[in-house]
Amino acid sequence: MLDSEHQRKMLIVWLVAFVLAAAIFMGVLFGKGNYGLYGFEEACFYPGILLILSGLLVLVASWGAFDMFVYGFRSVFSHMNPDPNHVDKYADYTQYVQEKRTQRQYSKPPLLPFFVVGGLFLLAAIIMMIIMRKAVV
Repeated sequence: MLDSEHQRKMLIVWLVAFVLAAAIFMGVLFGKGNYGLYGFEEACFYPGILLILSGLLVLVASWGAFDMFVYGFRSVFSHMNPDPNHVDKYADYTQYVQEKRTQRQYSKPPLLPFFVVGGLFLLAAIIMMIIMRKAVV
């Protein structure tokens, strides 16, 4: 993966993170209909937490935590293939895990956009929560 292709993929991941966060923000804000400070705080909290949790899920998946499930589903659908000349890509689960480990050594998941965008939304929610508590006291 060269510089320009890597930069293009990272730009796409950053855009996806921002669009996803904005969609969740708008959905919570307009869905609840609370346009006060509490409504904005709540609308910032949800995308922040969801993006950070999504980043953690991608991290755990990159460690191979879901390999067994993925291989199981691949195997089921491979056995359901009606083509008599169909050959499985992997001989067994061990080969699948070894090849996935090799692939993961050369490609790291793009976690930074999820943590940065989620952290910014969560930080905004915390700041609004502090403002609300200072205003009430």
